Amino acid sequence: EIVVPEANHATKTLLLQTKIEKAPKIQENVFMPELQDGVLKRIFYARKSEGDRMSGVIIQEFNDGQLSQLINAKTAEWDKDRWIFRNGTTYFLSDTGEYKHIIKFEEQYITLKLSPADLYAGNKNPEDMNFRSLRDYINLKKKMGENVVDLSIQLNMKLAIPFACFVFALLGAPLGLNPTRKSSSIGLGISVIIIFVYYVLMFVGMAAGELEVISPFIAAWLPNVATASIGGWILYKAGQ
Repeated sequence: EIVVPEANHATKTLLLQTKIEKAPKIQENVFMPELQDGVLKRIFYARKSEGDRMSGVIIQEFNDGQLSQLINAKTAEWDKDRWIFRNGTTYFLSDTGEYKHIIKFEEQYITLKLSPADLYAGNKNPEDMNFRSLRDYINLKKKMGENVVDLSIQLNMKLAIPFACFVFALLGAPLGLNPTRKSSSIGLGISVIIIFVYYVLMFVGMAAGELEVISPFIAAWLPNVATASIGGWILYKAGQ
């Protein structure tokens, strides 16, 4: 939840920076939204990006979900930790959506969270995000009108898979109560079978969830519920 997402992101960023330094990649129609506390804060667009330079840059700034500022620049260049926008215009909008002020500039420094490496990162992987980041990412994708079923399943899996440790402990306790060699071998065999069933149910649940036959929550928690039911039944029989 803390170390792995940060490590994956750092690794990807380092690899991308290395590729950019060796051979700048040309990318067209770059679109990157930015969230703050789950709320859309900024939409970044560039018609063309090559290395640490961009052309045809448009930035839309939002305040409480409403467009408040629009920046249109001919070019932009990365300078250490910020962008230098050149030959552009800043439009300030009122609450009613009308233009309040228009300011033209030849050069302006703008601080963004997006670095050149982030522009080539593309869509984020659920493995590179913790629970909160993935939840915010899903909310953003919803606002963009994209299908988030698969991401919602991955979000629920971040809780369901760690909870499986408790399920397997509930299952293993009654199987290990009898210390005889024969019952231990049987218990081991039953454990292997049930764990195999758990993974089969996990893949079946994910497939059914992606097909929208069941909800993402049920798709992620189905293996735990089924396995816990079996473990509870075995524990009840062992207590008789």
